[in-house]
Amino acid sequence: KQGSFAGSVIPEQVKIRRFGWTMVEARLLLLQHALRAAPHTDFFVFLSETDAPIGSCSLLLRYLSQRTGGSFIMKGKPFGAGAGGEPIVVAPTDEKFIHKCPRCSEANISMADYRHGPGWVALWREHAQRYIELARTSGAIFREEGGPPGVPDEVFWTTLAAHHGFHLWDHLLTHMAPGSARTGHPHLFMPEEIASLAMLPLSKPPKFFVRKVYLAGNGTLAGSEAALMTLLEASQVVATHPSSGDHVPRLKRRVVLKHV
Repeated sequence: KQGSFAGSVIPEQVKIRRFGWTMVEARLLLLQHALRAAPHTDFFVFLSETDAPIGSCSLLLRYLSQRTGGSFIMKGKPFGAGAGGEPIVVAPTDEKFIHKCPRCSEANISMADYRHGPGWVALWREHAQRYIELARTSGAIFREEGGPPGVPDEVFWTTLAAHHGFHLWDHLLTHMAPGSARTGHPHLFMPEEIASLAMLPLSKPPKFFVRKVYLAGNGTLAGSEAALMTLLEASQVVATHPSSGDHVPRLKRRVVLKHV
């Protein structure tokens, strides 16, 4: 084990309640420790046990080095937009927003500030520090009844970013495909589907992680591991020899053949 987090143990524990404030609380706790343990780290990416890398570290670091000063957060959907981002047919009013979020005024959050978006964000260091501070001053409105409508983890990052004018790149580093309309869960990628993700680290905007990848019964990537390693090797070729990006179709064929 190497790196800033080698041997790190966080003594505090947060019991996660799905769709509750504890999902934000746990991430803030991780951020606090990460900021101290890695004082020279520029970005912090939220990932889960079912996420996996699909792009090489070299390619990712090159991309991040050109994106300092902003966080990878979707600007999100405004108040009144449908779950799928459908156009707003009837414009919502300030009165309706106040009715839905009576406590928002405590943090001077208006209807114009409200945003709803994915919680799998990547934070620039200065923004990560600001979120820790903002959680102390504004966290209560997201934690308690009468706060912004929606899942806290999907409104906390986006709404505060809009309210405080954070510079955002308006895309995520993690790829998610549409899944269940009933549960809202993204598509679960099976081992045989991994090769189809080969182009994502070279897309615009690029994706360097995928969510969610099938886990074997023992909780490991098992069946997906070989395919993922093939993608990382192919991505490293492009990172080492950028001109090879001109031959992407050939690179993709190599991945598919090797996976098969």
